[in-house]
Amino acid sequence: MDVFCRLDVVRVSTIARVVASLSRASIAGAGVVFSVSPSAFIARRALSQSPAITRHCATVRRPGMDAETVTSALRAASKVGSAAVVIIEVCDASDDPSSSTFVFQRKTAGYPAAHFVGSLCLFGGNAEKEDATARATLERELAEELPDAFVSVVMANARAHGRYLVADAKGAYAFIACAFAARIRATDVDVDALVTDEGELAVLSVSQCGCESFAWSYDRVFRDYLVLRDGPHDVVEDAQGERRDEAVKISDDADVGEWAVLV
Repeated sequence: MDVFCRLDVVRVSTIARVVASLSRASIAGAGVVFSVSPSAFIARRALSQSPAITRHCATVRRPGMDAETVTSALRAASKVGSAAVVIIEVCDASDDPSSSTFVFQRKTAGYPAAHFVGSLCLFGGNAEKEDATARATLERELAEELPDAFVSVVMANARAHGRYLVADAKGAYAFIACAFAARIRATDVDVDALVTDEGELAVLSVSQCGCESFAWSYDRVFRDYLVLRDGPHDVVEDAQGERRDEAVKISDDADVGEWAVLV
C-alpha cells in the first residue's frame, strides 16, 4: 500500500508538484500529509499558512483540501465519480450521546469491491446523471436500500457534515463523497424492525465500532463527526489495518461542482 497517512502531527507547509522523474509525489492538504504514486495524486500548492495540526488538537473543522488539489486528484485517477452518504445516529430518550447507536450497512458477498465484504459502510451511494444535488442522490439511494418511513425520518433530519476526497493508493479511482449526518430519536423509528435491501444492517454503539473496519475509509468521516460532537476521538482508528484508500476532507468553501454543494 502506497498511502502513509500521518495524523499525529501534520504540517501543511509542503508544496506538492508533479515530477515525472520521481517515483513518489507528496500532497499536503486538509490537515493531512501523505505520499502516493505519481499517478494517484497531483497537488499544485499546499495550505502553507495553516498552523501545525495534530490528530487530537481541535473539535472544529480542519481547513480541508482546496479545489485545485481535488480537481487534480480526480484528473489523475483512472476512474472517477461522486457519492452521497449519511451518518445515522439514533438517540434514546435521555438524549445522551454516550447512549446513541449508529445505523450502518455491512457489505456482504456479491459486493463489487470484494475486498470490502464484511466492512461497515455509511448508507448512500453513487450519483446518477439525473441527480441535481448530493441530497437528491442520498434520498434516491436510501429509498433503494431502506423502508420509506425510515428514509423520510432520516432525510427530514439530514444536515450537511462535509465533503471528502476518497482515493485509492494507486490512482485506480477517486471520488467526491458528500456526507450528511442525521440525528434521529428512537421514538420516531423502530430500529429493531429495520431491514435493508442491500447488504446487512448493523446497529452499533461507538465502542462497538472500535472492532470494525470501514469501506472506502468512511471511518475518517465518522470520526470527524464524533470529534465535532464530543471532542477528540480515536476509537474507530485501531481496527482499520492496512487501508485500500484514504478519505481527506475538502474545504467547506472549495468549488468542486454544483452537485457537491451541500444543502
